[in-house]
Amino acid sequence: MHLINKVNKLLEEGFGEVDLIISFTDGESISVNDFSELKKVGDWLISSGSSLRVETTLSPERLKKLIIETTKISENNISICNAAGFYIPFV
Repeated sequence: MHLINKVNKLLEEGFGEVDLIISFTDGESISVNDFSELKKVGDWLISSGSSLRVETTLSPERLKKLIIETTKISENNISICNAAGFYIPFV
């Protein structure tokens, strides 16, 4: 049980810098430059369009929540994954 709690805490707080890909569906696209809060989250490798890429210390869950709050894009229209294709916390 301790290990599960530790993993959940890492997922909530983040665990170092990760390279994340954000994809939008239903024709949604944004430019990070239009949202000052998003510009601050990390180093944007791709900052506009329907697929974005960022190096950040935020967890995918926290980044998704920030994108929803900032852009008003529906949660169902946002997908975030590690650029390596998987999301594994190292404990």
